[in-house]
Amino acid sequence: MLKVRSVEVTGSTGIVKTRTLTDNGFSGENYADTADDHFTVTTTADEGLSTVYFVFSDVATPPTSDGFLYDFKITDVNGTPYTAEWKLDENNVAVHLELDKRGPAVNGTYKSGTWVLDRRTLDPTKPQAQSVVYDAQPHELVTPGLLPYGNGSAEGASLLYYVATVRPTDKVLTDSEYADLAPTANSVWSTDVPVETDPGQYYVWYKVIGGRLFNDIPPTPVTAYSTDPDTKNKALIDKRSLSVTPPTGIANLKYTGSAQALINPGSIKDKTSEEFDPSIAMKYIVTDAASPKPDSLATGWSTEVPTRTNAGTYYVWHKADSTAHYYGSPVTGPIAVTIQTVDAVISNPVSIENLVYNGVEQEITLPADASDGCTVYYYVTESATEVPTVNETNWVPAEPGVGPKKKNAGTYYVWTRTVQDGSNYTGPPANGGISANYVVG
Repeated sequence: MLKVRSVEVTGSTGIVKTRTLTDNGFSGENYADTADDHFTVTTTADEGLSTVYFVFSDVATPPTSDGFLYDFKITDVNGTPYTAEWKLDENNVAVHLELDKRGPAVNGTYKSGTWVLDRRTLDPTKPQAQSVVYDAQPHELVTPGLLPYGNGSAEGASLLYYVATVRPTDKVLTDSEYADLAPTANSVWSTDVPVETDPGQYYVWYKVIGGRLFNDIPPTPVTAYSTDPDTKNKALIDKRSLSVTPPTGIANLKYTGSAQALINPGSIKDKTSEEFDPSIAMKYIVTDAASPKPDSLATGWSTEVPTRTNAGTYYVWHKADSTAHYYGSPVTGPIAVTIQTVDAVISNPVSIENLVYNGVEQEITLPADASDGCTVYYYVTESATEVPTVNETNWVPAEPGVGPKKKNAGTYYVWTRTVQDGSNYTGPPANGGISANYVVG
């Protein structure tokens, strides 16, 4: 039997314990010491057999032959690796490590070697980022990561998550912005699989704390949910999309002097559920020209159906703003809507009968009445055949509610015309003459 004189167990804080073993060596010794970091077992022997045993008592249930809780990296003093094999018990459980030799021997004496007992390296089942659409329910951002080892899980190791949140969901990060999201020494990690409800981009990292038995894994981006390189390690709770029924213009509008709706309003529904969501509203804006397209952030957008009073052609645009839960619809249009001009209307003045000269000016007709926005002009002649033209200079604008006036006795002929506001009316500029008897008493 190989005679082992001593075992030194060292860690990051130095030597933890030195133990002198019996002639039975490791086969008769239970090893239960722990270390803070990788540690080294050093044996010294001057003679002995080529087989030694190293039995661990700190493992309650060692895994089967597909792996043990430690990796042995064993070399002799010259750096030559030993060949080692785990020996199994009757239940096919690895219980100790057997070396095929203790060499190399010099002059029949086996030299001391160094056995480096290292933490095991894990191959975790990596968490993978998820992509879902907002439905007001909480969702795991990633598939849970696992730490398999042997036939079970890595004892004492923990997988933790870190999440950086970016909104809105359609923001494209620059390389610098993405780099700023990475976890730092002060970041808060959690062993809970991250869960979120609201739409957003969630960039997720994981790391592994290996504990006493396993190597740590530094912060690592989770597996992307897509081959698109922009997805990186982003988990996405996406906003919902809208189904938009656009507004339609109202035809055959004519000037009335009052405000009129220009369109039949559009409607918005959830694209998937086909349900109306009161948090989403279509907005409108009216321009006087078909271009340029108004900016989505311009002032003047309103959820009210647009109206106009005056005749003319108007251009209606519509959109829906993005919200926390929905993508909006872009500025769309224009819908051209025309309010047509109408003929100006004027009521002919009516003669005032039985007027008698009194030395002062008197109204010779009742006042003419014209459409709102039009101005009545009078032209008074003393001959029925003296028909004025529109370019005559003697047209006199009517005073509100007052007819044309004369002072002297005689017979007068009153002509009227209207001057329109220039946008809402069409029609002849003048109406026919009417005679007014102005009788001297």
